[in-house]
Amino acid sequence: MDNARPKISFLQGVLTLSGSLLMLSFYMMPMVKSNKPMGSNVWLSILVAIPYFVVFGAPTVLIAAKYKIESFGDLAEKALGKTGMKITAVFLALFLLVSNMVYVVVFGLFARESLLEGFPLWLIYAVTAVPIIYTTTKGIGSVCRMATVFIPLMFIGIIVFAILGFNSYELYNLAPSGGKVSLLDLNIQAILIVGQSSEFVAILVFNRNLNKKVNREKFFCVATLILIAFMLLIVLPTLLTLGYEYMRSAVNPYFVFMRQVGMYGDIERIQALGVFLSIPAFLIRAATQNCAVTEVLNCAFPKPDKRIFSVGAGLCIFLTLLLPTFTESAKFSDFVSVPYFEAASVIIVFVLPLILLIFLKVRKIKPVEETVRN
Repeated sequence: MDNARPKISFLQGVLTLSGSLLMLSFYMMPMVKSNKPMGSNVWLSILVAIPYFVVFGAPTVLIAAKYKIESFGDLAEKALGKTGMKITAVFLALFLLVSNMVYVVVFGLFARESLLEGFPLWLIYAVTAVPIIYTTTKGIGSVCRMATVFIPLMFIGIIVFAILGFNSYELYNLAPSGGKVSLLDLNIQAILIVGQSSEFVAILVFNRNLNKKVNREKFFCVATLILIAFMLLIVLPTLLTLGYEYMRSAVNPYFVFMRQVGMYGDIERIQALGVFLSIPAFLIRAATQNCAVTEVLNCAFPKPDKRIFSVGAGLCIFLTLLLPTFTESAKFSDFVSVPYFEAASVIIVFVLPLILLIFLKVRKIKPVEETVRN
């Protein structure tokens, strides 16, 4: 069975994780539209988030580094007991489902307002549901192999746009604006940025699929640094071109920035290239979340063919999004910054792994390899 599991290389894992985490910034820049205006200091909050990524990710990385073979279900059962494992798995699966649903809504609103004006949302959801479900049934290994092709193309596209947009940069847009921002405000915003990064839980869920030779600490640090670097390459060029107030009011600031970028003067607009490169990345992010739901549910309720969870999770998202709330009255502002959801994300990213780590330490649970060797 162990040999049948897809093995994820260092490069595949880093690209899948960092690319998935970047997509919310690409589609709507939630850090710009938070309840507390950050002014031109918004880019500083991304830098301030670095130590919070390290602190909040530490329990996950410590578990991943020590227990490389055990599944999430095995670890949770050893730490919390069978009942505790099932409760934890159901809670985690529900959170991942809701997180993925919000993400699909954000993409649907972006597609309707920026690309397919007047297109019904339910049809956009239906079109996205099919490839998400199909890709999920192929497993996390296939998703990661896709990431090695499409995520680098998206990264290259972001770099190209940052370079081509240089002539439209205005340094005065970096001048303090939006009122006084305290150090506390910067730190709160940094924590919220981490709270919008629930994909880090995938490190725990798919840890046993990651090649055993991969250094988990290095894997986490590289993925985080790539994420921070490209968040800055999205936010700073947009800020320098549009200014903070326009960024805050725009439905999709980065898309507006891409529309300002041209090649050969103003003859050839290339925003279509950026949008084209982002669509496979959207699919990879959504499929990764759906694969995580599948894996977690299969740990709690094992089935001979876990694809039943893949299809069920995808259909659950699609059918829920057919409700009038998501097809008729949904607005970007409803999904930009939801404090209770971000709080739940912090619990998933930090508190849940911390509880697992404490119980594993208290119960002196040894890794499978070490137990066998002794």
